[in-house]
Amino acid sequence: MASKVKQGRHLTGSSTMTRAKGQARYAKKRRTRTRHTILKRTLTGIGVALAAGVVGLGVFLIGIQGLLGQGLDANLFGVLSDSSINQPFYMLLLGTDKSSEREQSADFGTSDSAYRTDSMILARLDPPAKKVTLISIERDTLVDMGEYGEQKINAAYSLGGPALAVQEVSELADVPISHYAEINFDEFISVVDGIGGIDVNIKVDLHDSYADLDIKAGEQTLDGTTALALCRARHAYEDYGGGDYYRAANQRMIIGAIVKKVLASNPMAIAGSMTTLADSVTTDLTLQEIIALARAYQGFDPSQDLYSGLEPTTSKYINGGWYDIVDEKAWHAMMQRVDAGLSPYKDASEDFTLDVAGGDSAYANPGEDSSSS
Repeated sequence: MASKVKQGRHLTGSSTMTRAKGQARYAKKRRTRTRHTILKRTLTGIGVALAAGVVGLGVFLIGIQGLLGQGLDANLFGVLSDSSINQPFYMLLLGTDKSSEREQSADFGTSDSAYRTDSMILARLDPPAKKVTLISIERDTLVDMGEYGEQKINAAYSLGGPALAVQEVSELADVPISHYAEINFDEFISVVDGIGGIDVNIKVDLHDSYADLDIKAGEQTLDGTTALALCRARHAYEDYGGGDYYRAANQRMIIGAIVKKVLASNPMAIAGSMTTLADSVTTDLTLQEIIALARAYQGFDPSQDLYSGLEPTTSKYINGGWYDIVDEKAWHAMMQRVDAGLSPYKDASEDFTLDVAGGDSAYANPGEDSSSS
């Protein structure tokens, strides 16, 4: 017979068909298991790489944080006010003549008492509004330092370190200061060079043999050496009056240009800038706070978002030396505007350095008649 019948079923060729189906199912399951194994191993490898990367990044960031806070002590933290970086706050920026070479020399050393501040800037940061206000404090401002008597305010750093500098500026401006940053001007060159230079508009031709500066007016990109020379040049402005005032305006312009250039970079470039900045800047701000501020200030434009001003003073010759005496009424009015989130000046006409030095600062004040530079 051609076929067999068992319980009513035809068995012809059934074993052959069953084996074929079974082999197909087995092959499919094997391929699936192979893909799962490969995927599992791949994900495991990625996980290990990510873990190693996170650990490496953590070590890197801890290293940067250690550099940023190097040299700060409990005295400074004792005078800084509590604040949130998500709300407006004040910060003191000091530029010193420290350098690694001087710190290792017998003439200077590492003690703060060997140095004075070339630049003192009271900054108000308003992250929600993306605004920054920079007020230059004249280094020869006469203040009463209690046990140290009457002194020029830039002596505070050498007499009591960052803590006394913060305390004196806070009392002078009558505002709480929550954060501190110290800029090493001699290593400042690497910061500017590290971001590919900064774009500025020089208002007049400048020549200052003391600062080794010779530059023509106009919009241009400055390298670190030229930017540092501009920060220090005051003799170039002798034909316009007190050189310190114009130098201070240029210092504020350069800070704004650096901030703009860094924030315009991609995240990797910003991380690289943090590494460079860590070698020349000392601050109580944590790396997390710096990153949060960088995010908050994305799109920062100094011509629109930077308010800039100079503490109003008059020069006076006292006991064989020149001092800057604060114009109390004008100073109080200026700080009222600053504290309200307005420009230190009601309009551009109050900024006597505008046509000669500094950048294109904003003057737009809500609720006030104003003009822009």
